[in-house]
Amino acid sequence: MQDLNGRVNPSHSPEKIASSSKIRDVKISPDSRRILYQVQPFYRGSDITTSELWLAETDSAHSARQLTNGDFNDRAGVWHPDGKRVFFLSDRHEAGKAGHIFVMTIGRKGQIESEVAAFSKVFEEKGVQKFEISPDGNFVAFVVAGNKADGKSRHRPQLKAEPKVFGAKADLARLKLFDFRTGIVSKVPSMFSDKHVESFAWSPDSKELLCRLLENKGAEFAEMEVIMERVAISADEKQQNATGVVVGKYPRTPSGPTIWLSSGHIVTTRSYKPRNVLDARTLTAHRFDGIENKLYGLTEDAVRIVDMGCGTQSRNAMIAVEVCTDVDTHIDVVGFVDDRDGDIKVLSSLFETKGEEAIWFGAWDAKCFVSEENEASFVFAAVLSSGIHHRPPNVWSIRVQANAPQKRLQLSSHLQWLADVPQIKTEVIHWESTDGTKLSGLVRYLLGYNGLLPTILHIHGGPYRYWSQFFEVHPLT
Repeated sequence: MQDLNGRVNPSHSPEKIASSSKIRDVKISPDSRRILYQVQPFYRGSDITTSELWLAETDSAHSARQLTNGDFNDRAGVWHPDGKRVFFLSDRHEAGKAGHIFVMTIGRKGQIESEVAAFSKVFEEKGVQKFEISPDGNFVAFVVAGNKADGKSRHRPQLKAEPKVFGAKADLARLKLFDFRTGIVSKVPSMFSDKHVESFAWSPDSKELLCRLLENKGAEFAEMEVIMERVAISADEKQQNATGVVVGKYPRTPSGPTIWLSSGHIVTTRSYKPRNVLDARTLTAHRFDGIENKLYGLTEDAVRIVDMGCGTQSRNAMIAVEVCTDVDTHIDVVGFVDDRDGDIKVLSSLFETKGEEAIWFGAWDAKCFVSEENEASFVFAAVLSSGIHHRPPNVWSIRVQANAPQKRLQLSSHLQWLADVPQIKTEVIHWESTDGTKLSGLVRYLLGYNGLLPTILHIHGGPYRYWSQFFEVHPLT
């Protein structure tokens, strides 16, 4: 390809950069055999966002293939516990509008056995903001925008020039429930009709939901008190009007999801000092009996947590934790025991970057799988890249099994043009500040570097970051 002056564009031409894709939202199937993920243009070419779903075989190198055509915004794909159906959000009913839940069936050989079908559009007029299937596969809980808190509908849309009243409660998110067995949709009972559902989590036995409620929608309300409400799910119509029970409060919204484990622990990540707006993140696990434990947050950041799907019927459970230390990241397996002390501890490490790789913005998943022969294995799947090894972002899988060497495979081949661009030298450096603090960073040298040059310094990260919401105001002089 040539430019207007007849010169051949390099492999990293503006056209290729503008057409780059980002890979995200990695999900491992219940049987650990397949990996679902999302590919989305890095830069939008229009006002409408598009994205597509891809599928790969966990133990087969370069097996990734496209599932959906990319004409719509297909996203947030999850596996049904039966391992056969994939549910996802899409704007297929009207491009650019709020999403609805769609479903497809994946065959034994990874092929689509049925056409993509609308799911929530059948029983819900409003778009779905988020959803989660219960561990037993019998329900799907989903969040939709409601009407005004007083229950009255809005008869006309708000005009663009019409002033907005701060704190006015309209279109608060509501939680609903669909029962696969009966086809019935019901509202999840809550004792707060004037609160906004920020997120929710299923209990391991699929009989209850734990809801995080905010005073109102909007980023500013995420910095205010959060109510934790425990709601029972009942098939008995007489019990469906029962309300939930407040089981706790957070001073501000946690930085990650809530996970309810079979050990009785409620796990999330939040600031080391909960009231701080910006702080190192710690793994916090508490139980309804009041016992609370913490991990990380002093010299390490607990960035993201994932339920590994172990122990839904047992008293023990495990989660995977993305932990940042210095310039490195590692994935820990943390175990939880249902005993008097509510003990938690790090069991093993699934993956370490070792200064050579990076996990692409939380795009990873981890699962524990026990085969019919009662052999347990851990599967870790992530979008990995490496500036040092000149390797573009792609999906990789790692299987860890007892008495077997670790199996690591590259599953996808996206962004291959990046492998052909000139390699920029990258290295990790270490130094000590004047107060004795040991610091680290990455240095990237310009092509043809042969001496001192002006340097751009970009300072970020933690776990030593800190920003309290309390501050002093001084008069201007």
